[in-house]
Amino acid sequence: MSRLLFRIPFALAVLLLAVQQAWAAEPKEPAKTEKPAAKIDLNRATLEKLQELPGIGEAYSKKIMAGRPYKSVKDLSKTGIPAATIKKITPLVIVNTPKKPPKKGMVWVNPDTKVYHKEGSQWYGNTDEGKWMTEADAKKDGNRPAKE
Repeated sequence: MSRLLFRIPFALAVLLLAVQQAWAAEPKEPAKTEKPAAKIDLNRATLEKLQELPGIGEAYSKKIMAGRPYKSVKDLSKTGIPAATIKKITPLVIVNTPKKPPKKGMVWVNPDTKVYHKEGSQWYGNTDEGKWMTEADAKKDGNRPAKE
């Protein structure tokens, strides 16, 4: 009987150890993933937004802005940005093509800044906020031409 009393605590200890190991081995609940950040548009992003990309500092972001508009991400190779950097940022960026005017000779007006852009400007049809107007209507509404 005394041997049995000795074995019971030992058996309980072994059982507790096995339960503890089994509990530790259970798969944990998967971590909730954050919503992926929106892709950055190479034709519209600000200097600051471009600098959030890996490998893109002030100099490269200025080169990107100077080379606008882009038709594809591959066009970045013309700016002098290394191929490895382009490969790294490709999944993080998009290229939206500028909006087209409904009629030739129209200007792109930013209603927030009250500035309008003529054809040939990097901002012509290429901002999130804006509308097409004739130059005469843009001036009549109190807008001014961009200083480019």
